[in-house]
Amino acid sequence: MNTFVCSDIHGEYEAWMQALKKSKLNLEAGDRLILIGDLIDRGKGSLKCLTYVFKLMEKYPSQVTYLMGNHEEIFLDFVNRPKPDNQFDYMEMMRSGERWIRNGGLATVQSMFDESFESYYDLYEMLNKKYVDLIQKMNDLPLYLIDDDNRCVYVHAGFKSGVPLSKQKREDMLWIRHEFYKQFKAISGDVLNDKLIIHGHTPVKYFSDWNGEGYYHGGHHLCIDGGAYDGGAILVLKVEDLSFVEVSCDKLI
Repeated sequence: MNTFVCSDIHGEYEAWMQALKKSKLNLEAGDRLILIGDLIDRGKGSLKCLTYVFKLMEKYPSQVTYLMGNHEEIFLDFVNRPKPDNQFDYMEMMRSGERWIRNGGLATVQSMFDESFESYYDLYEMLNKKYVDLIQKMNDLPLYLIDDDNRCVYVHAGFKSGVPLSKQKREDMLWIRHEFYKQFKAISGDVLNDKLIIHGHTPVKYFSDWNGEGYYHGGHHLCIDGGAYDGGAILVLKVEDLSFVEVSCDKLI
Protein backbone atom coordinates (compact mmCIF):
# COMPACT_ATOMS: atom_id res chain seq x y z
CA MET A 1 0.00 0.00 0.00
CA ASN A 2 1.31 3.44 -0.98
CA THR A 3 0.30 7.04 -0.33
CA PHE A 4 -0.10 9.45 -3.26
CA VAL A 5 -0.54 13.19 -2.82
CA CYS A 6 -1.44 15.99 -5.21
CA SER A 7 -2.42 19.62 -4.90
CA ASP A 8 -3.57 22.68 -6.82
CA ILE A 9 -5.28 20.88 -9.69
CA HIS A 10 -7.23 24.07 -10.52
CA GLY A 11 -9.71 22.39 -12.82
CA GLU A 12 -7.10 20.72 -15.04
CA TYR A 13 -9.03 17.47 -15.06
CA GLU A 14 -7.43 15.80 -18.10
CA ALA A 15 -3.87 16.42 -16.92
CA TRP A 16 -4.79 15.21 -13.45
CA MET A 17 -6.31 11.98 -14.79
CA GLN A 18 -3.19 11.33 -16.82
CA ALA A 19 -0.95 12.02 -13.83
CA LEU A 20 -2.91 9.64 -11.60
CA LYS A 21 -2.71 6.95 -14.27
CA LYS A 22 1.05 7.39 -14.65
CA SER A 23 1.50 7.25 -10.88
CA LYS A 24 0.00 3.73 -10.84
CA LEU A 25 -2.34 4.64 -7.99
CA ASN A 26 -4.33 1.52 -7.08
CA LEU A 27 -7.11 2.17 -4.60
CA GLU A 28 -8.41 -1.36 -5.03
CA ALA A 29 -5.10 -2.62 -3.64
CA GLY A 30 -5.33 -0.32 -0.62
CA ASP A 31 -3.39 2.75 -1.78
CA ARG A 32 -4.25 6.14 -0.32
CA LEU A 33 -4.92 9.36 -2.24
CA ILE A 34 -4.64 12.73 -0.52
CA LEU A 35 -5.65 15.98 -2.23
CA ILE A 36 -4.41 19.07 -0.45
CA GLY A 37 -6.70 21.74 -1.80
CA ASP A 38 -7.44 23.99 -4.77
CA LEU A 39 -9.14 21.47 -7.02
CA ILE A 40 -11.27 24.26 -8.46
CA ASP A 41 -11.00 27.59 -10.34
CA ARG A 42 -9.08 28.74 -13.43
CA GLY A 43 -9.31 25.43 -15.33
CA LYS A 44 -12.36 24.37 -17.33
CA GLY A 45 -12.78 20.98 -15.59
CA SER A 46 -13.48 22.14 -12.03
CA LEU A 47 -16.85 20.39 -11.72
CA LYS A 48 -15.39 17.17 -13.15
CA CYS A 49 -12.62 17.31 -10.53
CA LEU A 50 -15.10 17.75 -7.69
CA THR A 51 -17.46 15.07 -8.97
CA TYR A 52 -14.60 12.60 -9.37
CA VAL A 53 -13.07 13.09 -5.94
CA PHE A 54 -16.37 12.90 -4.07
CA LYS A 55 -17.23 9.67 -5.88
CA LEU A 56 -13.85 8.28 -4.81
CA MET A 57 -14.45 9.41 -1.23
CA GLU A 58 -17.81 7.65 -1.21
CA LYS A 59 -16.29 4.43 -2.53
CA TYR A 60 -13.03 4.55 -0.52
CA PRO A 61 -13.85 6.62 2.57
CA SER A 62 -10.81 5.51 4.57
CA GLN A 63 -8.36 5.89 1.68
CA VAL A 64 -9.24 9.16 -0.06
CA THR A 65 -8.91 12.51 1.71
CA TYR A 66 -9.66 15.95 0.26
CA LEU A 67 -8.35 18.91 2.25
CA MET A 68 -9.54 22.50 2.14
CA GLY A 69 -7.61 25.00 0.01
CA ASN A 70 -7.84 28.75 -0.19
CA HIS A 71 -9.83 28.55 -3.43
CA GLU A 72 -12.39 26.29 -1.80
CA GLU A 73 -12.59 28.84 1.01
CA ILE A 74 -13.15 31.77 -1.38
CA PHE A 75 -15.95 29.84 -3.08
CA LEU A 76 -17.56 28.89 0.23
CA ASP A 77 -17.28 32.42 1.58
CA PHE A 78 -19.57 33.46 -1.26
CA VAL A 79 -22.13 30.64 -1.30
CA ASN A 80 -22.40 30.29 2.49
CA ARG A 81 -23.52 33.86 3.10
CA PRO A 82 -27.05 34.36 4.44
CA LYS A 83 -29.42 35.71 1.82
CA PRO A 84 -29.00 39.49 2.03
CA ASP A 85 -31.93 41.48 3.43
CA ASN A 86 -30.29 44.92 3.54
CA GLN A 87 -27.98 47.04 1.41
CA PHE A 88 -24.87 46.32 3.51
CA ASP A 89 -25.28 42.54 3.26
CA TYR A 90 -25.95 42.83 -0.46
CA MET A 91 -22.76 44.82 -1.01
CA GLU A 92 -20.79 42.28 1.04
CA MET A 93 -22.17 39.52 -1.18
CA MET A 94 -21.15 41.47 -4.27
CA ARG A 95 -17.61 41.88 -2.94
CA SER A 96 -17.40 38.21 -2.03
CA GLY A 97 -18.64 37.10 -5.44
CA GLU A 98 -16.34 39.47 -7.26
CA ARG A 99 -13.38 38.19 -5.25
CA TRP A 100 -14.12 34.58 -6.20
CA ILE A 101 -14.68 35.36 -9.88
CA ARG A 102 -11.53 37.51 -10.00
CA ASN A 103 -9.50 34.60 -8.63
CA GLY A 104 -10.56 32.10 -11.28
CA GLY A 105 -14.12 31.36 -10.21
CA LEU A 106 -15.60 32.16 -13.62
CA ALA A 107 -14.10 28.96 -15.07
CA THR A 108 -15.73 26.99 -12.25
CA VAL A 109 -19.10 28.63 -12.92
CA GLN A 110 -18.80 27.82 -16.62
CA SER A 111 -18.14 24.18 -15.75
CA MET A 112 -21.30 24.09 -13.61
CA PHE A 113 -23.85 25.91 -15.78
CA ASP A 114 -24.70 26.25 -19.45
CA GLU A 115 -26.35 29.61 -18.92
CA SER A 116 -24.69 32.85 -17.83
CA PHE A 117 -25.61 34.87 -14.74
CA GLU A 118 -26.90 38.42 -14.62
CA SER A 119 -25.57 39.39 -11.19
CA TYR A 120 -23.70 37.92 -8.23
CA TYR A 121 -27.03 37.60 -6.46
CA ASP A 122 -28.33 35.49 -9.37
CA LEU A 123 -25.18 33.37 -9.24
CA TYR A 124 -25.58 32.90 -5.50
CA GLU A 125 -29.15 31.70 -6.02
CA MET A 126 -28.17 29.40 -8.89
CA LEU A 127 -25.39 27.73 -6.91
CA ASN A 128 -27.41 27.27 -3.73
CA LYS A 129 -30.30 25.80 -5.68
CA LYS A 130 -28.41 23.33 -7.88
CA TYR A 131 -25.37 22.41 -5.78
CA VAL A 132 -26.55 22.35 -2.17
CA ASP A 133 -25.18 18.82 -1.60
CA LEU A 134 -21.84 19.66 -3.17
CA ILE A 135 -21.54 22.81 -1.07
CA GLN A 136 -22.21 20.85 2.13
CA LYS A 137 -19.54 18.30 1.23
CA MET A 138 -17.05 21.11 0.64
CA ASN A 139 -17.98 22.71 3.96
CA ASP A 140 -16.98 19.48 5.67
CA LEU A 141 -13.45 19.37 4.23
CA PRO A 142 -10.70 19.15 6.88
CA LEU A 143 -7.81 21.59 7.06
CA TYR A 144 -4.96 19.12 7.60
CA LEU A 145 -4.14 15.43 7.91
CA ILE A 146 -1.55 13.77 10.16
CA ASP A 147 0.28 10.78 8.68
CA ASP A 148 2.20 9.10 11.50
CA ASP A 149 3.20 6.14 9.33
CA ASN A 150 5.17 8.38 6.99
CA ARG A 151 6.02 11.03 9.63
CA CYS A 152 4.46 13.86 7.69
CA VAL A 153 1.57 16.32 7.80
CA TYR A 154 -0.54 17.42 4.84
CA VAL A 155 -1.93 20.95 4.67
CA HIS A 156 -2.72 23.36 1.86
CA ALA A 157 -0.43 26.30 2.67
CA GLY A 158 1.54 25.67 5.87
CA PHE A 159 1.70 26.54 9.54
CA LYS A 160 2.66 29.41 11.81
CA SER A 161 6.02 28.98 13.51
CA GLY A 162 6.06 28.34 17.27
CA VAL A 163 2.34 27.55 17.48
CA PRO A 164 1.05 24.09 18.47
CA LEU A 165 -1.18 22.36 15.96
CA SER A 166 -4.19 22.71 18.24
CA LYS A 167 -3.89 26.51 18.09
CA GLN A 168 -3.01 26.97 14.42
CA LYS A 169 -5.35 29.40 12.66
CA ARG A 170 -7.43 28.49 9.65
CA GLU A 171 -6.16 31.56 7.79
CA ASP A 172 -2.53 30.46 8.11
CA MET A 173 -3.23 26.86 7.09
CA LEU A 174 -4.90 28.13 3.91
CA TRP A 175 -2.89 31.26 3.05
CA ILE A 176 0.54 31.46 4.72
CA ARG A 177 3.59 31.65 2.48
CA HIS A 178 7.04 33.14 3.15
CA GLU A 179 6.95 33.10 6.94
CA PHE A 180 6.33 29.35 6.86
CA TYR A 181 8.88 28.63 4.14
CA LYS A 182 11.71 30.63 5.66
CA GLN A 183 11.46 30.26 9.43
CA PHE A 184 9.00 27.62 10.55
CA LYS A 185 9.91 25.80 13.76
CA ALA A 186 7.61 23.38 15.55
CA ILE A 187 7.28 23.31 19.31
CA SER A 188 9.16 20.45 20.92
CA GLY A 189 6.77 17.63 21.76
CA ASP A 190 3.99 18.95 19.51
CA VAL A 191 2.49 16.67 16.87
CA LEU A 192 4.11 18.85 14.17
CA ASN A 193 7.59 18.33 15.60
CA ASP A 194 9.96 16.24 13.45
CA LYS A 195 7.38 15.77 10.70
CA LEU A 196 7.78 16.73 7.04
CA ILE A 197 5.05 19.18 6.05
CA ILE A 198 3.72 18.49 2.55
CA HIS A 199 1.78 21.37 1.01
CA GLY A 200 0.81 23.25 -2.14
CA HIS A 201 -0.40 26.85 -2.54
CA THR A 202 2.80 28.35 -4.00
CA PRO A 203 3.97 27.08 -7.41
CA VAL A 204 7.38 25.42 -7.18
CA LYS A 205 8.81 27.75 -9.84
CA TYR A 206 8.65 30.65 -7.36
CA PHE A 207 11.26 29.07 -5.08
CA SER A 208 14.56 30.55 -6.23
CA ASP A 209 16.53 27.35 -5.58
CA TRP A 210 14.05 24.96 -7.21
CA ASN A 211 15.91 22.53 -9.48
CA GLY A 212 13.56 22.91 -12.44
CA GLU A 213 11.46 19.76 -12.23
CA GLY A 214 9.14 18.00 -9.82
CA TYR A 215 8.53 19.18 -6.29
CA TYR A 216 10.46 21.62 -4.11
CA HIS A 217 12.06 20.26 -0.92
CA GLY A 218 12.80 23.00 1.59
CA GLY A 219 13.98 20.83 4.47
CA HIS A 220 11.07 21.13 6.88
CA HIS A 221 8.55 21.35 4.03
CA LEU A 222 7.89 19.87 0.60
CA CYS A 223 5.82 21.78 -1.97
CA ILE A 224 3.94 19.96 -4.73
CA ASP A 225 2.14 22.85 -6.49
CA GLY A 226 3.25 22.40 -10.11
CA GLY A 227 1.66 25.66 -11.29
CA ALA A 228 -1.25 24.09 -13.17
CA TYR A 229 -3.15 27.38 -12.90
CA ASP A 230 -1.02 29.01 -15.62
CA GLY A 231 -0.09 26.11 -17.86
CA GLY A 232 2.39 24.45 -15.53
CA ALA A 233 2.10 20.85 -14.43
CA ILE A 234 0.23 18.45 -12.20
CA LEU A 235 2.48 16.64 -9.73
CA VAL A 236 1.61 13.39 -7.99
CA LEU A 237 3.96 12.52 -5.14
CA LYS A 238 4.48 9.01 -3.80
CA VAL A 239 5.20 9.73 -0.15
CA GLU A 240 7.00 6.51 0.81
CA ASP A 241 10.00 7.17 -1.44
CA LEU A 242 9.35 10.79 -2.53
CA SER A 243 9.21 9.77 -6.17
CA PHE A 244 6.81 11.67 -8.43
CA VAL A 245 5.14 11.89 -11.80
CA GLU A 246 4.67 15.17 -13.60
CA VAL A 247 2.22 15.94 -16.41
CA SER A 248 2.30 19.27 -18.23
CA CYS A 249 -1.06 20.98 -18.57
CA ASP A 250 0.02 22.38 -21.95
CA LYS A 251 1.42 19.17 -23.45
CA LEU A 252 -1.08 16.40 -22.89
CA ILE A 253 -0.24 13.20 -24.77
